[in-house]
Amino acid sequence: MSPGLLWGIAAVCVVLLVGVIVFIVIRTKQAQQDRARMEADLPVIRQNEQAAQYALYQNGIVCSAHYSNLGYKFIEYRTKYNAPDNVHFIIDEVNKKFVAYMLLPYSFKVYSFSDYEKCELTVNNGTLETSTVGTGAGTSLGGIGVGVGVANSTSSQQVTSITVSVTFKNGDVAYVNFLDNIMAYQGDDRYNAALANAKQFRDKLELLHKYAA
Repeated sequence: MSPGLLWGIAAVCVVLLVGVIVFIVIRTKQAQQDRARMEADLPVIRQNEQAAQYALYQNGIVCSAHYSNLGYKFIEYRTKYNAPDNVHFIIDEVNKKFVAYMLLPYSFKVYSFSDYEKCELTVNNGTLETSTVGTGAGTSLGGIGVGVGVANSTSSQQVTSITVSVTFKNGDVAYVNFLDNIMAYQGDDRYNAALANAKQFRDKLELLHKYAA
């Protein structure tokens, strides 16, 4: 092997090594920034959780059913920092009220059963089943989206979102993602359980609306 070729191979190896080092440095720096962000968020989340509990008390809410999901960018909010879920939806059958609230950014809204307009169950933005009462597009509550569209429905399809969106007559939309933005495969146990819970929530809302009308 000629010296020129050896030098060429060595140069390529050096370039690759430098690239790997740069990648590791960037990823390490990003991980440190993400950790700092989560640690800075925690006191705010705890404070907002107390504010939400006080608001529930002030509004005389009697919790008949409480649905929630992670609602943060990183699962470490739950697994490492034990933060409460971010997105919450409460049904109060005693006072015929719905409560939709978020902790980060903080949002707390109370609705009467009569404010309900429709709900939709979606899988990654691909509508799976729809229950509609009237019409209305609405806007996102707190900017929580419902995922990326599913082109095919197969047992190997990756799914990151099984979401029920609840639209109110004033245009507000509340979301509960029963997969917590954690990937599952269509047809596996995690997917089936989340889908069953989402359907139960959807059907309960429709039943409450039917009897409240």
